Amino acid sequence: MAFYLTVIGGVDDGKVFEIDGPSALVGRSGSADVKLNDESVSWEHAKLTEEDGRFTVENLSALGTKVKGLKIPKPTKIAPGDEIELSQRCKVRLDVRAVAAAESSSNTTLLLAGLLIVVLLVAGFGVLTTSGPAQAYEAPMTSTHWRNAYTTLSENIDEWSAGGVLPPDTPSFFRDAWLDDLSGNTEEAGRKWDQFAHLLRTTPAPTGDDPRLENQTFASVAGKNWSTDQKPILRQISGRDPGDLSTSGPVARIKALWGFVTYRQWQAKQGQGEE
Repeated sequence: MAFYLTVIGGVDDGKVFEIDGPSALVGRSGSADVKLNDESVSWEHAKLTEEDGRFTVENLSALGTKVKGLKIPKPTKIAPGDEIELSQRCKVRLDVRAVAAAESSSNTTLLLAGLLIVVLLVAGFGVLTTSGPAQAYEAPMTSTHWRNAYTTLSENIDEWSAGGVLPPDTPSFFRDAWLDDLSGNTEEAGRKWDQFAHLLRTTPAPTGDDPRLENQTFASVAGKNWSTDQKPILRQISGRDPGDLSTSGPVARIKALWGFVTYRQWQAKQGQGEE
């Protein structure tokens, strides 16, 4: 029978893996059935097995695996709905098809209710308006889209760092800021996004074959208008809007990165109650 593993927490938060076979290897290994990107998870961390509708989980990591808050010393029975704790910030939840379908139905109901509220507000007040940064930085994507954008931009940062365009520690700094963001540590996330934005304001942009980029920083190449310069490209790399940027030059990727960082920077400040 098919079953599902839903990631809770960490950089893969929200991802859902459908498992059609009798077992699933969970970890960062390229051969894992549930391949995670979170460095708090071992290369081959745990193995789930299904037989006649009964499930067991086995720890494969020196870091240990917990079920219901307790480390498991041997293969342990679990049931749909149980959470398997791989690290302090990363868990996976076991679901079967019926549970996944129910959750989807519930989510659809909540979405429709939310849309109805918005329609009523618009009808009652004419138009919803905001002031200050919230107006300039209209949220363009869902949390899933932001995770997709993070993954794509991480690859770009790795490339620029390996090529000497960005400092060697930039990939880890970007990841740490994102993890603080996900964990709700808005103060620390805001501080790191501020530092990252400063880095992009002061670092020369990769020119590629475009002479127009000479003597410009990442920030100056990205442009100043969120809605016209960064938002459309960010929506494309996230999968929110159609478009293929796989063969695009550095300008599009720079705009997407600057848009991502400055939006997360603004959002962290809103979480701290800043204007």
